[in-house]
Amino acid sequence: MIQHLSILASGDSAATLLADRLESSITIGFTERVDLADRLAELALVLPRQPRTLDLVGLTSRDKLLSFHGRPLDTSVARVRAFYRELTEQGILAQLGITAMRLVGCCSAVGEPALRTISTLSEIVGLEVTGTQDLVSIEDFEPTGFTTTSTRDWSEKGVLLDLDALRPEPLTTRARPVSQAAGRDVLAHVRRNAGVALPFLLAVPHAELALPSVTAGLYYRLEILLDYELVRADLRGSSVVFPVDDPRALRTLLEA
Repeated sequence: MIQHLSILASGDSAATLLADRLESSITIGFTERVDLADRLAELALVLPRQPRTLDLVGLTSRDKLLSFHGRPLDTSVARVRAFYRELTEQGILAQLGITAMRLVGCCSAVGEPALRTISTLSEIVGLEVTGTQDLVSIEDFEPTGFTTTSTRDWSEKGVLLDLDALRPEPLTTRARPVSQAAGRDVLAHVRRNAGVALPFLLAVPHAELALPSVTAGLYYRLEILLDYELVRADLRGSSVVFPVDDPRALRTLLEA
């Protein structure tokens, strides 16, 4: 039976929970890229020799690229190609019995940049490399590793994005304040009655908006995910994501 070895990119609470859940995993910090080869070589000395799938597990952001080693896993960058070429040439993957690799994060095999990275990485390591075409959360992992994503139901009977259900918060340095009129324009692009509760989603927000609340100095916080395709809100303590009907229009609105 093929086993799974998961390498987790640290820096997020989901990675901490996954490390506790998975039977075979390594957590790599943002500054530990150069140590990964050594740690894998040490594992090759103690793990029984058998076929394995190597899962690189992290958060995806813009262009659906996996964030790994503290930066996007983008094979258009020379140092990324060099790292995986060296890992292959040292024979470490073969010593571990690695027969395939998976890039595990939200929609990590969607869009030209992500598919280009998967194709190039496959050429470098000489193995089948795949990604995911749907959202991924920690619910999609068993103790043995990543299983498969479940189909998300974006029906019109989902959770409602009601601003009154959001907790007003002080403005943070990461959040971009918008006017009431701009906030209404943003919400007009969101399918507000099709929310799905997805805690610990493997995606990192690339924008955080602060919509004015009825209380002066306090704001409603919304996060933008996956190339403006999703909006995430904290509704009464539950992390809920909502689909965007026209991501391009939302991008134009916010980047104007």
